[in-house]
Amino acid sequence: MSRAVAIAAAAAFLVCANVQAAGPARTTPIVVKVARGGFSLADAAVGAVAGAGAVVATAGVVALLRLRRETDPRRKGDAP
Repeated sequence: MSRAVAIAAAAAFLVCANVQAAGPARTTPIVVKVARGGFSLADAAVGAVAGAGAVVATAGVVALLRLRRETDPRRKGDAP
């Protein structure tokens, strides 16, 4: 697992280094005009569902890791 974390960190560093080396592509600000404003319940629902999905996925990963730790035969018995 530590190897995967190291590879991900190295990849993130390389991507960030390339972005910083390239510099900003635009010098003029981007202006977005919205025809109608206000709070959208549909957008809020999408965000709530995404947040709930992230919580469920995290809980599943934690449960799998705990189950794996409890069934690991190397950890059974008294420690020397």
